[in-house]
Amino acid sequence: MYLGGFVSVYLSKGRLWSRRVRGVYATSDRIIGVQLGRGYLIVTDAPIIIAAGIYLSAFYYSRGFPSATSFLFLVLGFLPLLSILGAILFSAMLERVLKQRRPLTIEEVEEKKYFEVRRSQIFEILLKRDTAFTPGSLTVNLRLGKHFKVFIFGIFGSNERCVYGLIHLMESFCAKPSVIRAPDMIVWTL
Repeated sequence: MYLGGFVSVYLSKGRLWSRRVRGVYATSDRIIGVQLGRGYLIVTDAPIIIAAGIYLSAFYYSRGFPSATSFLFLVLGFLPLLSILGAILFSAMLERVLKQRRPLTIEEVEEKKYFEVRRSQIFEILLKRDTAFTPGSLTVNLRLGKHFKVFIFGIFGSNERCVYGLIHLMESFCAKPSVIRAPDMIVWTL
């Protein structure tokens, strides 16, 4: 039975720079990780790409690093910060669009999956909330010792939709109450 799931800009397979829109879906027997195409990243990475172009053209125009009193010096100083803020804003806008997008059907999930774990293979599921210094994660530990991990990146609580969505999805998948191991860690044992 198909239980549902969601996709988010804040879910990642490993590294922060291996960015694609990813999601987690569940049936009554499986947990499936999906990844959407790279087209969504054009929107989120546009401010950084534009800023890099402006940065390089300003650097080229000044024939080296500009003097401290010039306008180009200010552009080169503040442009990285503005591009990061733009990327955060565009990610939030894309997350809002993904929230209103229709859920994937089971056929689309099967087509876009990058990992799949059966209930009989799972030992425990750990959901760790992010802190100021570390990202959050959903870790599916298998009985054979392997694990699958999906990281949850976000800034200033922007990933709360992911955390609450994963909590509800894992509770419906496990059909058991969770155990809180630490203030920021929730565990389901199968």
